[in-house]
Amino acid sequence: MLKIKPKNFKLKNGIEVVTFPMLSTETVTVLVLVKIGSRYEEERLQGVSHFLEHLFFKGTKKRPTTIEIAHELDNMGAEFNAFTSKEYTGFYITAASKYIDVILDILSDILLNSLFKEEEIQKERGAVIEEMNMFQDTPMRYIGDVFEELLYGDTPLGRKVIGAKKTLNNMKRDDFINYFKENYNSQNIVISIAGKFENLNLEKFLGNVKKGKKSEYEKYTDNQKIPQVFIMDKKTDQAQVAIGYKTFSVFDKRRTILDVLATILGGGMSSRLFTEVRERRGLCYFVRTFAEHYLDQGYIGTFSGVTLSKIDKAIKIILQEHKKIIKYEISPKELNKAKEYIKGKFLLSAEGSYDIAHFIGMEKLILDRVISIEDYFKEIQSVTTIAIKKIAQEIFIPEQLNLAIIGPFKNEENRFQKLIQQ
Repeated sequence: MLKIKPKNFKLKNGIEVVTFPMLSTETVTVLVLVKIGSRYEEERLQGVSHFLEHLFFKGTKKRPTTIEIAHELDNMGAEFNAFTSKEYTGFYITAASKYIDVILDILSDILLNSLFKEEEIQKERGAVIEEMNMFQDTPMRYIGDVFEELLYGDTPLGRKVIGAKKTLNNMKRDDFINYFKENYNSQNIVISIAGKFENLNLEKFLGNVKKGKKSEYEKYTDNQKIPQVFIMDKKTDQAQVAIGYKTFSVFDKRRTILDVLATILGGGMSSRLFTEVRERRGLCYFVRTFAEHYLDQGYIGTFSGVTLSKIDKAIKIILQEHKKIIKYEISPKELNKAKEYIKGKFLLSAEGSYDIAHFIGMEKLILDRVISIEDYFKEIQSVTTIAIKKIAQEIFIPEQLNLAIIGPFKNEENRFQKLIQQ
C-alpha cells in the first residue's frame, strides 16, 4: 500500500478525481471535497457553508425526504457524514464495495438535485444554534475557536466556522441556493475514492455537474507587533489554555518540519510537554501541540486544561519548553521517535478506506498534488534537527506570542500579559 501512487484524472466538466485501490478491504469510500468554507463567506452570511452542510442528505428531487435517503443508506449498512472547515467542505459515504453505483448515485443526486426545502432549513436552523451552544459549553473544544479569533481577529480567517447567531437567524432560502449554485461547481470539486472498486462510471453520475469558476477568499495580512492575550471569562473548574505563534501557509515546504517540531513538543505521552507539565508536575490532565496549515497562514499551538490555581506555573513551563527547542540540542533518538510517531499514527488511521480517501483527496484539493504514502513518509524522514531549530528560532519570538484562556479570570489580562513577557 505504501508504494501505490493514487491515480488522478479529470472528468469532461473539469472535476478532479483521485482514486486509491485497497486490496485489504471489502469497502469503498467516495468523498466529495469542495474548496469552499467559512473564510470564503460574506460577513452577512457568516456560517452559511456549515449551515449548508447540515442540509445535505435532507432531500433531493429523486429522494425528496431525509427518511428516503436514510432508508437507502441503512439498506447498505453505510456510514455517511459531512464536515465543514474554514477552507473546505466535504461529504462522504462508506459502504460495501458492491454498492459503489448506489453511493455515486446518491452523492451526485445531492450535488445536482438538492431541494433545500424551507421546512428543513427552519428545523436545521435550531439544530445549528444548539450545536453552537454545545461548543460554547464545552471549553476544551471551544478554546480552538477562541484562539484562532485572537490570532486572526475580525477577519474571515478569524471568524468561527459555525457563524454567529445573528447571521444564522437572518439567512433566507435564497441565500443557500445562491451560495450553492455559485460555489458547488466542477472547478471547486475533488472526488476521492478509496477501497475496493472497479468499473467506475463517473461521467454518468457526475458529468452533469456544472462548470464554473474557482471561488476566491480574502487573504489575511498579519500586523502583529506585540504579544496578545485574550480571556473568555467563564466559571469553570479547569482553565483551558492555548499558547502559540503564527507561522506560514500550507504551500510552504517547511510545513513538515513544523509538524515534527509540534510532535516533539506535545505529540504523545512521552513528548516534552506531556512529560514536564503532566507527569512531573501534575498541572494538567492533557497537553498537546499541533500545527495548523491554512492557504496563506498557519500557526503552532499548545493546548492544555490546567488547574486554576496553577495556571501561571503551567504557562511558564510551556513557554520554557518552547525556548528549550532553540537553546538545547535535539537528540537523534528524540527526532526519530517523533517521526515514527507521525508515521505510526498515520498508518493506524489508514487501515480504513475513509482515511485514505481523505488523505489523497486533501492532497489534491489543497496542494494540487498526487503523492504515495511512501513519498509522504520520505518528506517526514528528511526533517533534520538543524531545520527544526531554525524554524523554532524564527517563530518562537516574544512579539509573536498569543495566549488565549477560558476560565474565571475576569479583567486579568494585565496579569497574564506580564506573565508572558517575563
